[in-house]
Amino acid sequence: MQEVVRDTHIEISIIDLFKQLWKKKLLIILVTCVFSIAGVFFALFLPNQYKAEVMIIPSEATQSGGLSALASQFGGLAGMAGINLSGNASKKPKIALQILKSRTFLIDFIHRNELQILIFAAEGWDIKENKVLINPKLYDETQNKWVRKFDFPKKLTPSDQEIYLVFSKMVDYEVDVREGTYSISVQYFNPNLAAKWANMLVADINEHMRKLDIEQAEKSVEYLNLQLKNTSIRTTESVFFDLIEEQTKKAMLAQVQEDYIFSIIDPALAPENKSEPKRALICILFLVLGFMISSGYVILRNYALNKKQ
Repeated sequence: MQEVVRDTHIEISIIDLFKQLWKKKLLIILVTCVFSIAGVFFALFLPNQYKAEVMIIPSEATQSGGLSALASQFGGLAGMAGINLSGNASKKPKIALQILKSRTFLIDFIHRNELQILIFAAEGWDIKENKVLINPKLYDETQNKWVRKFDFPKKLTPSDQEIYLVFSKMVDYEVDVREGTYSISVQYFNPNLAAKWANMLVADINEHMRKLDIEQAEKSVEYLNLQLKNTSIRTTESVFFDLIEEQTKKAMLAQVQEDYIFSIIDPALAPENKSEPKRALICILFLVLGFMISSGYVILRNYALNKKQ
């Protein structure tokens, strides 16, 4: 019997709630319209951004090669020299992608290409002039100097960490496990620069990984030559010669292979359609927000009045 009364009470409360909202429907409609109009203006105010993607696949250099044949035989000895013979080359694309998003790599990329102003101070793109718009409150183009307001510990010139935080949000990658392909993307106000930077990032990560492997191979050869001088056992000498030969081949292949880690199968092109902002979604969110705030206000106000009475 109590359950029936409780259900009836809930039903009556819901009906009363709808009655309260219906009485104040004009207020709710007005507030919702105001929020919707504000959402439209906000969405129109946001500058367009364009996402350029380059599709890549692991190159042949990342596949396990002749080193795997020596792994079972000389793995322990090679480990002493810092040489990895376990066929770890297949993991290099994943390692390269992690390096691609790292602070050290991206900061170096920004400085070498002098992108500090374009990344940190940009606020839009002038399509007619094909020019990136720079925020005058951050950087004065006429005097070529930073003019932003800042609080300690920040300085007048943005730090590498500040610029990295902005650029790291522009750069992203996706992995298609089923197809075995990767895509590196850059989102920016200017579609031409977005495509240019995406292709440059692939070239730079290839070069970065190439240098790392060459340095490692050269250090390994140096160590092996030193150990070779200190041994007189022919069997051990033969092992050292084989390891030196493999590391020398590794360094040579790294120097001559253009697409060292990734091969581009579809280079980035300047996108014709924007990726952000999603203006329709923004307008819908503002509309829903306006309805919820106005409805909430009506309910709370009636609750407060009923409590007083």
